[in-house]
Amino acid sequence: MIVRSWRTQFDSERIAEYEQFAQSISLPMFRQQKGCLGVFFFRIETMCEVLSLWDSRASVDKLSHSSTYAATVEKIMATGMLCGKQSLLIYEAHGGFIDARRLSKLLEAKSI
Repeated sequence: MIVRSWRTQFDSERIAEYEQFAQSISLPMFRQQKGCLGVFFFRIETMCEVLSLWDSRASVDKLSHSSTYAATVEKIMATGMLCGKQSLLIYEAHGGFIDARRLSKLLEAKSI
């Protein structure tokens, strides 16, 4: 499994707009990507992170050539709500644990 972590900062006065964008535009885009196993959106103060899980490095590499990904990036950049530097890290998972059933219930309960 490959983990892709994208981080940036956003305008603190536009938090609701950022979260709406993540749910209504970014989430559906990630669901369309072949090889994407899941995605999570994290936020602390004005820092946000999009953590996506992938079946292979090839799938992650294809993301940068995806027309739906390019359109999503263009849309969020055009909003002007992002600020500061962006960073991208890609990790290869080498171990771990997840209770998929409990995680699924938690996500459903929180409407994430």
